[in-house]
Amino acid sequence: MTSPRRSTTVYYARSTLLAWLAGASLLWIVLLGFAYLRLKERDAGEMEKIRARVRRLAAEGRKLRQSSLREKSRAAKLRARVRDLAEKLKQAAPPPAPLVRDQLFPLGEAVEIVPGRLYVTAARFEGGRLRVRMAELTGGLQANRNRSLAPGESWRFEMGGKAYILLLHALSERPPGARISIREFTAGK
Repeated sequence: MTSPRRSTTVYYARSTLLAWLAGASLLWIVLLGFAYLRLKERDAGEMEKIRARVRRLAAEGRKLRQSSLREKSRAAKLRARVRDLAEKLKQAAPPPAPLVRDQLFPLGEAVEIVPGRLYVTAARFEGGRLRVRMAELTGGLQANRNRSLAPGESWRFEMGGKAYILLLHALSERPPGARISIREFTAGK
């Protein structure tokens, strides 16, 4: 027959088991508490970052609203100015009738502008510019003037107490010459 073996089971007192169970529970509570505190700290850091971002966005929003108000104010001032200028433009006299409107002046030929008084000549080309000559006859006297103009440039001159503007529109190779306008100049209008 077999011999009975003794069991190696150790029995502890109930108070010891309860102390160990309480210690293990307390350890778990402390560990879970630390984990909870870490999560709260991390969440608090993220919340602070979010609050800082919200403050930054609010400040940018205030700046944009102020800028928008400034732009609206400027736009209102510009609209008022445009209205005033439009009214002034309606009240202004029409531009004076031109003596010559965009006419081709042949190269080297004098063109009579005011009969018996004013002659204009497109004299010669000077490297993308035009030499313009003007002869004015008044009371038996002759006054000669000349100027080199590029396309788009104007020349203000006076004749008989009135001011005139000569505008060189463009140079022409075929036929050789220049497109010129001449009109009376009225100051302040």
